[in-house]
This record gives sequence, structure tokens and C-alpha cells, in this order.
Amino acid sequence: MNAHAPLSADKQAVANLLLVDETPDNIEYLSHQLHDHFDINFAGSGRMAIKLLNELPIDVVLINADNQNVDCQLLCSQCDLPVILFTKELYQQVLVDGYLWGAVDVMSSDVTTKEWICRINAHIAIDKLRRIPAKMLTSQNIERAQPSLSASLAHEYERAKVLLVDDSVNNIQVLNEILSKEYEIYFATNGQQAIDMAIELQPDLILLDVVMPRLNGYQVCQQLKSMQETKEIGIIFVTALNDDEDEAKGLELGAIDYITKPFNPHIVRARMHNHMELVQHRKMLSSLSMTDGLTDIANRRHFDQVMHRELHRAIRQQESLALMLIDIDHFKKYNDHYGHVNGDECLKEVAAVLDSCRVRMTDFVARYGGEEFAVILPNTTTEGAQVVADKILKAIEALDIEHINNADFGVVTVSIGVYCSVPLFNSSKEQLLAQADEALYQAKEQGRNRVVFALDQ
Repeated sequence: MNAHAPLSADKQAVANLLLVDETPDNIEYLSHQLHDHFDINFAGSGRMAIKLLNELPIDVVLINADNQNVDCQLLCSQCDLPVILFTKELYQQVLVDGYLWGAVDVMSSDVTTKEWICRINAHIAIDKLRRIPAKMLTSQNIERAQPSLSASLAHEYERAKVLLVDDSVNNIQVLNEILSKEYEIYFATNGQQAIDMAIELQPDLILLDVVMPRLNGYQVCQQLKSMQETKEIGIIFVTALNDDEDEAKGLELGAIDYITKPFNPHIVRARMHNHMELVQHRKMLSSLSMTDGLTDIANRRHFDQVMHRELHRAIRQQESLALMLIDIDHFKKYNDHYGHVNGDECLKEVAAVLDSCRVRMTDFVARYGGEEFAVILPNTTTEGAQVVADKILKAIEALDIEHINNADFGVVTVSIGVYCSVPLFNSSKEQLLAQADEALYQAKEQGRNRVVFALDQ
């Protein structure tokens, strides 16, 4: 069959589908299911499918695996787009073959309209996300993205973390054997333990059993998606429940996929690989969106996220947290005298020094705004914060950047205000920032080029 115009000219198309099927009844059935949500183009052969892929802006390809005269494996290999295979009878061998051929999903054609829409849109979103870095990452951006957010990010992403949640130790052991060669595996055997570990570990993906005592998987998913610290973590439900309604419910709660028991190693690995690839692309995009364009360190947005996370971690664990606000002394006068080009170079050099003064992988440096920077030191006492602050003062002064309008110093210096304490259970990010800011004000009032700690802690 030839491609045709959109079925409804006045509807707003979400995406363009190419349906490869040689059976008119199937075409009619799927058209009825999907035509209110997508523009659908048809191909009755592999040759026609390739022709349309070259001519039309297709977003996703749906191929009937039951086609007798279409080489599904060859067509999958020739598509540079997400391919979803569907079949009337979803046997294990069809699943395994489909993923080995390169399909992003293999599903029954008898699922509900809601599930069709959820899964098609999910794969379109994944594909769009995969393609963004190719457009965004110029050589300059790549160079910038790798070191900029601190070595800790690169270190943490070397081996992706997966949290297995199941009340059956046997199921955990099976999944561990399937995945442990590629991923760093953690496990929890009940819902509350899973929530606590997700907050602490920040895994890349969570494989979550649905049927568990006390908190079931759906309830755990709801809680994780409702919390700032865990809402972005991908959740894949793992369950013996294979009813369409169960799967649709999980997807509506925010899960990204469903894997049914008993486990097939090929299917588990293939789906994990697809979703982990998405995780890595999201991290790259996130690193770019959270990097200050001038100084190549973290920006204010990234600071806000890390500050929120570390404050709540310190409250939960009752550990001391240090927060520094750092301001370049008389920077307006520097800009007025030396010009904004030199001012930008000064900001870059100061940022590089601050980043080099981090003692541990968990220490965090960001440009807070203008000529102001922020440093977060988790699990750090007043003594430890003093050591880092003194190191920063000396390193900035040692840059020996001329600044004739900087009082008696003659070179660029900084003032530092520090909050350092075990935060109270009702402490907020704003309260800590206000205390550090007041200490910074006092450092300036007392003559600049010095460290002042907040008194009201």
C-alpha cells in the first residue's frame, strides 16, 4: 500500500509512523487504534518501507513480525530509527530475535490503545534525546563537558549503578548473574529499604518488583517519583503480572519499561542496554545544561540541585555540612579599569583555581552568579572547612593577577563566608545561604581577602 496523507487534516500530529504490514486487516485494526494520535504511513513490503524512509520524516517504524514476505531482520538493520516489532502471538523466541535484530521493543498487537501510545511515544522521546548530542556537541562543547562539572561526575559514571528490588532473594540472584558483568549492582528486599537506598545511592536504573509485602512496587514508584532526589531515576518494573492493565498502570506511574518473569537473559540485557544508553545521553545533556558557559564549572542551576541533595543527606545522617560563598574583591572596579574581556579571563582563572582546591571527589564548586562562587563540602567540620578556605585564599592570591584598585593588596583576592554545622531537621537551603551570605558580608566589612564563619549555627 502506498503512503497516504494524514488521516485527519485538522488534528495535531504527535509523530509520523511507518507501519510495515502486508495484511489489510492488521492495517485497518492498528489505524483504528492509533489514527487519533499519530500520522500513519503504510508499506506492504520491505522495498516500499525503505523508499518511504528515504522520502518521509518518519519518527518510528512498526513492523509486523508475522509478515511472510518481509525480511524483518534485514529491515531492522537498515533502519536508523526506532523499530517496534509486534506480533499476534508473543513467544519468547520472537522477543529474543527481535532484540537481537535491533528492535527497541517487541510487543503483542493486542495491547490496549493506551499502551500502544505510551510505548510509541516513549521510544520517540528516547530517539530524540539520542540525537540531540550529535547536534549540540561541537568539539568545543565536548572538551568543555568532560572536565567541567568536576572529576567526580566522570568517576561516578564509569560503571552505571543498578538497584534491584525484590522480596525474593532467588530473583535478585538471577538478575545479578545476568547484569553484574556490565553494571554495579545493589539490592533491596522491601519497599522502604528501596526508597532509602535510592536516595543515598542515586542509581542510574531501578528494577522494581511489583508484588511485595507492605509497600508494593506501585507504591514505591509513586513515592520515588514524588521526591526531588529520586524523581529522575528510571524505574523498570519486574513482575510475573503480565496483564495489559498492570503494564499500563506501571507506565502511567512513571515507569519506563516492564520486564516479565521468568527472566530471559537476552531480553533483560537488551532492554537494560537501551535504557542505560538513554541514561548516558541524559547525563551528557544534563552536564551541558548545568555548566556555566564562561568558566566551565557548574552553574547556579546545578548548584541548587546539589545543595538540595547534600542538605537533606546531612539532615538524614546528622553530618556536618560546609557551604562557602566566595566573592572576588572589588570586581566592578577591576572591570572598570581593565575592561570586560580581562574581567572574563579573571573569572575563568579564579574558577579554575577553586576547582583545583577541591580535596575530595564529593566536594562541589559552582559559579553562583556574577563574580560570586559557591563551594559545598559534604561531611566537613569547621576545621576541615577552614583548611580548604585558607587554601583557596592563598591560591587566588598566588595567581598574581594585577588589581591596582583592590585596597592594599594590588592583586586579585577573594572574600569567603562560611556556614558549617550539622543542619537542623527543619533547615532550608535558603537559611544556610543566608548565613553564609552574612558571613561573606562580614568578611568584606573586616577588610576583604579573609574567611569569616557564620556565628549563628
